Amino acid sequence: MAITIDDVSYLTLQYFTAVQAPIMVAIACAESSLNPNAEGDSPQKLRASGYNSSANLAKYWNCPVIGQTTADTAGMSIGLYQINIGANHQTVMDLSGIHFATKDIGLISPVPVNAGDSCKLIQWLKVPENNVQAAKAIFDRQGYGAWSVYKYPEGNPVYLKYLTDATNSVNRVLAKPPDTDTPPDKPNYVYITQPASLFAILGITLTVALTTMFLSEENRKLSTKRRR
Repeated sequence: MAITIDDVSYLTLQYFTAVQAPIMVAIACAESSLNPNAEGDSPQKLRASGYNSSANLAKYWNCPVIGQTTADTAGMSIGLYQINIGANHQTVMDLSGIHFATKDIGLISPVPVNAGDSCKLIQWLKVPENNVQAAKAIFDRQGYGAWSVYKYPEGNPVYLKYLTDATNSVNRVLAKPPDTDTPPDKPNYVYITQPASLFAILGITLTVALTTMFLSEENRKLSTKRRR
């Protein structure tokens, strides 16, 4: 189930600048259609596209779900930003704190020692906030070019199709952030409380305290006058 573009813009703005965010949100639209549970780069699809080495790797990093996917149809690129855990497993391990042993078996990247360990990272990446955080770590190393939709097809890359909607969404969120008191009812969604909300609460508390002090002082003065 997809989440709204404004939800993705809000989360993306927690990690990216206002200049970077529209492009990144457009990339998310192109990569996953804003579905936090999206899985891409399955062995089957990679083989069909001629990427046999990646297809062999995907068999070790994907996580088949009984009744839904198989070892050939489950993907290793996960979530909003389609984070490829075969290529980025160390980054995701470091961010999530989920560590397990890997081994080199002659493929383009190491694979888990124990089958099924990759499922832990996949579930972590299906939480939207986590996925955006992983996207930022990858962006810091590789820039926008880490996502093929930013580069291809040459001359008219896919992300451009979504850039206007993404820009409008980011501008809406910058002008009026979502209501953090009523988090959206989304699967696997973790909503961030804005720092601004805390400052607002502190401001209200301080105003009440000062008002109470002022009224107490006025009452004290009135009582003193009456006694005179």
